[in-house]
Amino acid sequence: MGDWRLSDNLGTKVKETFKQRFGEAARFVVRAPGRVNLIGE
Repeated sequence: MGDWRLSDNLGTKVKETFKQRFGEAARFVVRAPGRVNLIGE
């Protein structure tokens, strides 16, 4: 299984970009693994 933690650089970039775009700091920074089912199992 891969490393689930955000790297420091990525987390910082996400927070800065959010604040620039929406004008206030994000309350949470989270991520979740996802999967797209393309064959309809």
